[in-house]
Amino acid sequence: MGDAPGDEDRGTGTETGGAAGLSAFIIDSATRVAIGLCLLFAAVPIGTALYRWRTLRIPAPADAGRVTLVLPYAPPGDLAPLLHALAGQSLCPTRLIIAVADLADTPALPPMPFPCDVVVAGRATMRGQKCHNQLAALDALRGDEDAIVLLDADIRPQPWWLAVLVAPVLGGTRPCTGGYRWVSPSPHPAAQAVAWLDRGWAVLIKPFFCGIAWGGSLALGPPLLRLLRASLDRALSDDLVFARRAHAAGAPVVMRGASLVPSPLGADALAFWTRQLRIIRLHNAPLWWSSVATAASMLALWSLALAGTGWLLALLLAGGAVRAVCQDILARRIDAPDPPATRLWQAVCALTPLPDAIQAWCLARSAFGRRVTWRGITYSVARDGSARVETDR
Repeated sequence: MGDAPGDEDRGTGTETGGAAGLSAFIIDSATRVAIGLCLLFAAVPIGTALYRWRTLRIPAPADAGRVTLVLPYAPPGDLAPLLHALAGQSLCPTRLIIAVADLADTPALPPMPFPCDVVVAGRATMRGQKCHNQLAALDALRGDEDAIVLLDADIRPQPWWLAVLVAPVLGGTRPCTGGYRWVSPSPHPAAQAVAWLDRGWAVLIKPFFCGIAWGGSLALGPPLLRLLRASLDRALSDDLVFARRAHAAGAPVVMRGASLVPSPLGADALAFWTRQLRIIRLHNAPLWWSSVATAASMLALWSLALAGTGWLLALLLAGGAVRAVCQDILARRIDAPDPPATRLWQAVCALTPLPDAIQAWCLARSAFGRRVTWRGITYSVARDGSARVETDR
């Protein structure tokens, strides 16, 4: 007796339906996992902002010690605000060494409560000009320093900045400590978006094994001077190269969470951020890839949210609002409160995908090539991290 008509077709349909259901289940599960990972990346800056809000306090400062400041300088930067801030430090520096490339670059210096010396480094050829200037300044040390501090010309340090930064070095508990910038942006939308992005880095917990440091606020004891000189010898990035070598030498840079130094940012924010990301890619690729993952996650979440996923949109808006409030409180806590215009712009950044789109654009521009243009000088960076000047200004 033959099979009933249609039996074979029904069996095939069942098998096809089962395969389709399994495929749909796998795709649905993969989508959930992908969204979960994206939310995890998005939660990191919010979580660290909350952590800093709960824990950040200005630690006990040092009250004595011979501290020499090393300042690489290139015109046309205005040194007056920095010199005024240095003159008002609760821990008075013993000496300031300003290093310039040419004698014509020597800035006018007002009377200061501590000695100020200017050294001429000459033009760099096989390293970054900033590193070249720093090496010339280190050669001018007298050998009686308790701590040496590297700083940038555009920072606006609070009165307690130096005393807090060097306290562990002077106390002998840490060989090297670092701070980070707290960007004070102009009202330009790009500057505000980059400030939002960089403040995420500022509040980030920075384990020493990640090799993170910032040359605008870095203190070390004399035993690390040889390592610092070796790090600067062929480098473009003074901080990332030194942080990696210091960690390998068993004397890692310990980033002080409260050592956040106001630093202005203007309309050149996109060029600045692209250059920073390219330098990170060339010297610390895992950090760059983590930025790529975070930017891709945020853009994916915003796309889903704006496509009609209501709960996700509410989550993104709530998370951005929490982070904005925490960062506003932190700015006040470190004596760097934002003006009303910046607070408004930071709220816009918190509640829109503007900074994430700018981050993606800057990451794309930083993703290729080994050339970096910095203050009119173009450098080529080899795979071992060594730099050479290709074209000078």
